[in-house]
Amino acid sequence: MISIPAAAPRAPLVRCALLLLGVLAAGAHSISTEAQETALAPLEVRPGPAFLKAVERGTRSPSGEPGAAYWQQRVAYDIRASVDLASRLLIGHETVTYTNASPDTLHSVVFHLYQNLFAPGAANTRAVPLTGGITIDSLIVAGTRLAVPVLDPAAEAAISAATAPDTSAPVRVTGTILKVRLPAPLPPGGETTFAIGWHFTIPSGEGVPRMGMVDSTTAQIAQWYPQIATYDDLAGWDTRPYLSNGEFYLEYGTFDIAITAPAGAVVQATGTLVNPEDVLTEETRARLERAAASGETVHVLTEADFGPGRATRGRAGEPITWRFHAENVRDAAFALGDHYLWDAASGLADSASGRRTAVHALYRPGAKTWRESARMTRDAIEVFSRNVYPYPYAHITSSEGLVGGMEYPMIVFVRDFETEVRTQRVIAHELGHEWFPMMVGSDETAFAWLDEGVNTYITIAAAEHYYPDSRERSEIRDRYRRFQHAANTSFALMDAPDAIAVGGSEVAVLGYRKPAVALLALHEILGGETYDRALREYTRRWLYRHPSPWDFFNTFEDVAGRDLDWFWQPWFYGSGVSDLAIEAVALASGRVTISVRNEGTVLSPIRARITTADGRTVPVEAPASVWFGGQRSVRVEADVPGEVVRVELDPDAAFTDVDPEDDVWTSVETSSGAPEGGR
Repeated sequence: MISIPAAAPRAPLVRCALLLLGVLAAGAHSISTEAQETALAPLEVRPGPAFLKAVERGTRSPSGEPGAAYWQQRVAYDIRASVDLASRLLIGHETVTYTNASPDTLHSVVFHLYQNLFAPGAANTRAVPLTGGITIDSLIVAGTRLAVPVLDPAAEAAISAATAPDTSAPVRVTGTILKVRLPAPLPPGGETTFAIGWHFTIPSGEGVPRMGMVDSTTAQIAQWYPQIATYDDLAGWDTRPYLSNGEFYLEYGTFDIAITAPAGAVVQATGTLVNPEDVLTEETRARLERAAASGETVHVLTEADFGPGRATRGRAGEPITWRFHAENVRDAAFALGDHYLWDAASGLADSASGRRTAVHALYRPGAKTWRESARMTRDAIEVFSRNVYPYPYAHITSSEGLVGGMEYPMIVFVRDFETEVRTQRVIAHELGHEWFPMMVGSDETAFAWLDEGVNTYITIAAAEHYYPDSRERSEIRDRYRRFQHAANTSFALMDAPDAIAVGGSEVAVLGYRKPAVALLALHEILGGETYDRALREYTRRWLYRHPSPWDFFNTFEDVAGRDLDWFWQPWFYGSGVSDLAIEAVALASGRVTISVRNEGTVLSPIRARITTADGRTVPVEAPASVWFGGQRSVRVEADVPGEVVRVELDPDAAFTDVDPEDDVWTSVETSSGAPEGGR
């Protein structure tokens, strides 16, 4: 990691003296060997060997930018699928064109077969309904037909077999991993094609992870096609199985999708609908045109419009095919149903150019908290476009169903929650994922915080914009505090989600709330302007690329112009506990001395508010560097005119102290009338 000299700390609001306990002489202090084992000395962040090698090869850089030699594979999908809602059967065929942009000659290629999560005997981190998994009906590689073995449940005990030498069988299926030995090596710059036919039964029932049947004629479909795995400059092939808890790490490319469904069933998907005249009535198209020209919500389909010939073209029982095209996306998903209400509007995606994006909301008549979902969607897209980066795609769709909340390029799945506030919160959160990881394609499987945590942070602004009295910020902090007091805190943000047991609070806090709390603290440390500039620069640098955590860390340091290892190490590699406490307050002749002890593991700046008897407040600040010597306690002194009655640390909860009770000191009148310190 790059080492950048620290910038001068922000000038404190009150001139104060910092007296380090244990000082032996002016400007010097010492810590015993025993004390060093538990001291708060800032620690260096050491990237993994793979990242350091990538820097040497020039694919990554110490500044956080992609290196001059950065490369990334490209893939193009041409997918045709038909959906029989009555039998829940999806039948598909795809032609995949794969370009090897790496400097390596490839002898095999890896695919993900996500539907095998629902196969008997499949490894998983939660109970799921069984459908039999996915069946590969045909596989042709560069013109050569290959036989595909049936999934062997007994092989689940040896997931690592997916990385077996290429001298093994030409095709191997292990859990959710399909490995194909190429008929001929694929050299750098080379291109090959795969033609794959498959089918599976769409899973159904409450609790199906991420996708499935919503009701008998409504479905949200994802993880539905054999998807080529990521091959990158850090780890080569991604052969990790899909276990349901951890999410995805995917290649960017182009998708041409054709979905055949019964007439009367509306389909919205990743990509732009390229044949609206074939599937939508003239009246429906006219309503969509009105919505595209206005920020106001237009009711495209009402209950009176349901059915073949009204919601869609075609007659009852007749199949119709919807065609979509998408570029620079890492996945594709779709929602379909014959009783979806359809609202539409448009949102400002780029204020500089005036470019707008189409906004769609699909929801069933009984979804009471979805009546304003188009406005919720438009508002969130506009907030994220202003605050982070202009939304680049032609449309965005929020669809209602059984999935609690899941994101895909240009479409999100969200249930009808018990309150409108929660529905808005989850819609906004899932839409934030259009930036992280849909536009900035980090490895979700390994580092949940790099998409979930960053997204939870940016979603605070969307919640507060839609509901000015939103408690989103304080609720994130409160839930983090409760977790720190009650749960297992041994997990670090850099731990993979699949290493954490699902069902408890660990995933929710460690993937979402704890990193958001850390980023809120970083926002305070860097200042809003610098923090926002760093996040925008990270997004710009890694748009449609594959950043690692160290690219994120280094970009922030590069933009801020300071070394932040002291911040990253305890927050992201350690337990990340912010806990300052007032040990004592001494008052003498208008001078206040506050003894502050760091009982946590992170190095937080000291912010205090001193209140006098006449109601005046005096802020006192000291930078996080006061802890860099490793000491657990410091004293802060300030001149304060008047009688001091209260001292409070972190009065605005900027650093989410886990034990606020010891952050407050109040004076107590003794029998002689003299003030005496007390908590």
